[in-house]
Amino acid sequence: MGTSLSPRCIQRIKCYLPMATIKPRRVEGIAGSRLRLKIGTVEREVIASETSFAVEPGQLAFAPGSSGWPDARGGEARWLELVLRGGNAWEVFGRPSVGAHIRLSVLD
Repeated sequence: MGTSLSPRCIQRIKCYLPMATIKPRRVEGIAGSRLRLKIGTVEREVIASETSFAVEPGQLAFAPGSSGWPDARGGEARWLELVLRGGNAWEVFGRPSVGAHIRLSVLD
């Protein structure tokens, strides 16, 4: 994919997950499920969703992002987003720094 980068050289990023870590299709297969997401030392319940607009305002959603591009194998490169409808997910998770450990588990 290219040269590896240290998290220290990525500026103005609130949260970054390597693309191969959690595939968007895994979330699409469990849409509507409750998840437990831990970033650094803060844990919150989030909803797996097919879009970030499919949850109520005030709810945390973990969903495929709206942007993407064709990849070299004929598929599509997509990212997952953590979104707080009407708010700031970065604030809710205590403003985690770049490189903060992230753990995700399915509750139901």
